[in-house]
Amino acid sequence: MSSVNHISLLEQVGLTTNEATVYLFLLDKIEGVPVGEVAKHCETSSHEANTALVTLLDKGFVKIKENNAVAVPPEVSLFAALETMEKSLGDRFETARKAVTSLQRPLQTLYWEKRAGIRPEELLESLEDLESMEQRTAQMISEAKESIFILTETFGWYGSIRKYILAAVERGVKAKVLIIAPEEPSIIRARELEHIGVEVRQYTGEWYPVRGTLVDEKTLVMLIWATRKDIERPISFRPHYTQNPGLVSVFADSFQTKWSKGKPIP
Repeated sequence: MSSVNHISLLEQVGLTTNEATVYLFLLDKIEGVPVGEVAKHCETSSHEANTALVTLLDKGFVKIKENNAVAVPPEVSLFAALETMEKSLGDRFETARKAVTSLQRPLQTLYWEKRAGIRPEELLESLEDLESMEQRTAQMISEAKESIFILTETFGWYGSIRKYILAAVERGVKAKVLIIAPEEPSIIRARELEHIGVEVRQYTGEWYPVRGTLVDEKTLVMLIWATRKDIERPISFRPHYTQNPGLVSVFADSFQTKWSKGKPIP
């Protein structure tokens, strides 16, 4: 194989033309070559030769022994170059992955807004976690003017929004809480809710994979569960917020139907 092909292949593992030329030259020198003489033998300038030696040293292709530049054996240097390239590609891929994650939502929003005339967040806005869901729920309830509908499992998060519900009821807002699984703690919460003027009922139908809070039949925070009958503990998806009239109507109709079939908390 010609030296031209060698240079081309070395370039593919990360060397420049000057680096490849210097390395191939040093491979042929058993004892190496004095650092100051490399440029003369490689027909290049002193600056280019010195730069190539420095970078070859960094890349693991050359070592300095008693002021001589000595080639590192190919079985060591080539695989070191391959590992360096693999890491570099991995870092570049991770950087690209993060860029895609950051770009996806704003660019997707722009794409569909121009083509469909609607922004995705006008349908559903993703919330980060359950804590974010509680914070958005508290904000909605604090702004309620007419009604609050809450569909919940045991209302274990009642303490986080208690003061907002109390203030809403004092403003004259009508509040209804439909509890799916009344346990002893939730029964205690139900009694307190009733005491402050909130209507509370127990949902009596089959297990329902949606939880949520609807305020003034305009704003909705909800959590949809992925479930099968043979899964004891379903896995929840990320909660969402919406003001979309269609989604609000679906939840409102479902809540009212379940409310009409509910019964008082025992």
